[in-house]
Amino acid sequence: MRLGVSWVFEPALNYYREVRKAAWMAPVLRDGFDGARQFYVVSAADRNTAALPKLTPIYRGPVSGAELAIPQ
Repeated sequence: MRLGVSWVFEPALNYYREVRKAAWMAPVLRDGFDGARQFYVVSAADRNTAALPKLTPIYRGPVSGAELAIPQ
């Protein structure tokens, strides 16, 4: 599974991918939002980035405003 991720989340997601042995998830790269992705993890600051496809939010963190979303 490939994630499109705001750069601020890359270290934490890779840490938990390793710790939790999540072999189903590809390593998270700091390559932005270009290309086909199954899920997106977007910071509040990146939500209006032009490179983002149209997204359907499936979870929003109540404190951070971070959003887990899928492409429409």
